[in-house]
Amino acid sequence: MNKKYQIPAAIAFLIGTASLIPVAAFAQAQSSIMLRLMDATARTGLPGYTRISNVRARTGMLESSREIELSFRLRKGQKYGFVAVGDNNATDVDVRIQDQNGQVIELDDDDDATAYIPYTAEENGIYDVVVTMYNCENSECAYALGAYKK
Repeated sequence: MNKKYQIPAAIAFLIGTASLIPVAAFAQAQSSIMLRLMDATARTGLPGYTRISNVRARTGMLESSREIELSFRLRKGQKYGFVAVGDNNATDVDVRIQDQNGQVIELDDDDDATAYIPYTAEENGIYDVVVTMYNCENSECAYALGAYKK
């Protein structure tokens, strides 16, 4: 390669690979949080529950005291389980189920980084599952929510 192009090529390479570092860190955090979700699901007391086939685990990042609301269509009489976990820097993650009117139906607000709710739907309809990152020791923490049925 001509020396005239070596320095710009090296700079472009360094800039390009440096921009991948946050992507790699995010991918590692997502992998780690999924392992925590699988472990928590195994320990929660939801024996016989399986992942809802058309619903992938939801993952993302939340700051302390922030929440994310996810909607699920539930069938009357069907048993469901929702498990939420935070990463190693999350010290308190909560989960709640709300009906279409925003009324809280079930809540796990224990002071720990894992929250789960078993719930049997009383009516057909759309229910909101809200994950709250109640306390995170960093500017934001990774979370995962798994949805299961029996």
